[in-house]
Amino acid sequence: MLSISQICWDWIWYVYKRRDYTKIVNGRNPIVAHEFLGSSVEGKDVIIVDDMISSGESMLDVAKELKRRKARKVFICATFGLFTGGLAKFDQYYQDGLIDRILTTNVVYQTPELLSRPYYINVDMSKYIALIIDNLNHDASLSDLLTPTKRINKLLSQYKEQQAAKNSENNALARSVDLVHRFRNNYTTHLSANLIAQPQRSPLNLHLIRVARYITYKFTGAVTK
Repeated sequence: MLSISQICWDWIWYVYKRRDYTKIVNGRNPIVAHEFLGSSVEGKDVIIVDDMISSGESMLDVAKELKRRKARKVFICATFGLFTGGLAKFDQYYQDGLIDRILTTNVVYQTPELLSRPYYINVDMSKYIALIIDNLNHDASLSDLLTPTKRINKLLSQYKEQQAAKNSENNALARSVDLVHRFRNNYTTHLSANLIAQPQRSPLNLHLIRVARYITYKFTGAVTK
């Protein structure tokens, strides 16, 4: 059985921005490297999470590195999307397949150009902020709002139930298809032979063959002769 630490290590990766504090470029210390900590991301969908996207330089560098490590899809998520350096570089990364989607909230102004981008998803915080204001107005606790554990667990439970129902449905369909194939293989050939040999005596055989054809078509889409 996997421990919590193993699960976190398998599914959470850390990227540390190493800066050169001896220099100042454009009013900040430049990033000289991104140190990557975690297991392999090959074939996995990865979510990059940060507090804000300013120019987006560091997030795009991380996305490029993840793709170099053969990540399947890369999603960028941040609370505040400022995009101070414009959208051209994000457009290019999207066209090159280095990023798949960018998600930021509407707690800051979003330009029409940003909202029109095919890779951008607006995360509407209106309801959440309204709930915070309402709780404060009624002098109620904010713990349930600020701690998403229950909501995450609820979503996970719903997802697991949906997957279980889908698997059950697929298993039932597979069993039905298997029964149809068995019916066809074991009886249809025999009944067809009887029809050829004694056509005037085999109305029941003819009916069973029609039933077999119908069931086969309903479950497999295949048209049998």
